[in-house]
Amino acid sequence: MGILRANVTETETSKRTTALRVLGLLQGEPEALEMGHEASDDEKPELRTAVANGLGQCARRRPFLDLQTLLSDKDPLVGRA
Repeated sequence: MGILRANVTETETSKRTTALRVLGLLQGEPEALEMGHEASDDEKPELRTAVANGLGQCARRRPFLDLQTLLSDKDPLVGRA
């Protein structure tokens, strides 16, 4: 989980995007879900899109609520993720 956390907080957008997409593979992992939640309001639409894709793979209620917020994002690319 430490490597994932390091990449989610990375300054390089491409590394953060990849790490956030991986969150969906860690279904049910509370720390991974929290990382997605924390990044769901990032200023960069490509990161919010990655969060939407990652959380969209999860079936838990909390990610679903974050996903609902992302689907109504002001950037159309995020909402269509």
